[in-house]
Amino acid sequence: MSRRRSRELGEVTRAISFGQTGRAPQSLRVAPSEIYVADTGGKESVEETEKQLADPENTFDLAPRKLVKLTDFMNASGTIKSKPTSWKEMFFPEVHELSGD
Repeated sequence: MSRRRSRELGEVTRAISFGQTGRAPQSLRVAPSEIYVADTGGKESVEETEKQLADPENTFDLAPRKLVKLTDFMNASGTIKSKPTSWKEMFFPEVHELSGD
């Protein structure tokens, strides 16, 4: 990875660490896309992965999202026997103050 990409990835990591959310600029989506494609064997292109990150339907932040809906489905399909009543049952107390659902 180039020094520039390494610096960009560091910026993304710092933004996540400090809880800054929202749409990342294009330059901050490319480095994670390149890493993902390299780690998964390149089944998707960097451009396609970056496009998925840019999609407004996909939000990435620290708070867990839609886990109760997922566990309801998993319970109904028999994947899990009992479903949690709250997303907080699946996470460490340190993140319980976040507005997950």
